[in-house]
Amino acid sequence: MAQLERLVASSDHVLEARAFNFLYPPGSILKPFWLAAALDQGTLDQDFEFPQESVFLPENLGHCPPGDTSCDLSAGEIHNAGGGSCGGTLTDILARSCNIAFVEMVLGNDTVTGIGPDGLQQQVDQMGFNTPLPLRCPPPNRTFHGPP
Repeated sequence: MAQLERLVASSDHVLEARAFNFLYPPGSILKPFWLAAALDQGTLDQDFEFPQESVFLPENLGHCPPGDTSCDLSAGEIHNAGGGSCGGTLTDILARSCNIAFVEMVLGNDTVTGIGPDGLQQQVDQMGFNTPLPLRCPPPNRTFHGPP
């Protein structure tokens, strides 16, 4: 009973419906939307396959001036979860959540025209992101009365 009362009184809101009532960085949850944007905008077709890759050096992100051989790009390296290589069909990269393939899908590479930040923004706006949810789950009753 005492533990439950501490949880109810917690300033960390441990008993609230966090998925509805708080904002979190999106993480991998946006990868299906990136894929939908690439397919909708025609930058990928459903038969495209990404190569197996284990590191992405974001040279085109402006970490190093062009031609500066003393600049260390490793500070901006992007890896797949677990550090392994990942690639394959669109189904494979989605199922395995291949970070590098999705970064290339947005930014582009030698074989893929990236959807870019504007294309990504357009897709997530079309799908209702950045729009308040039409519902709000009330926080739990802060006073615990015990069983009836």
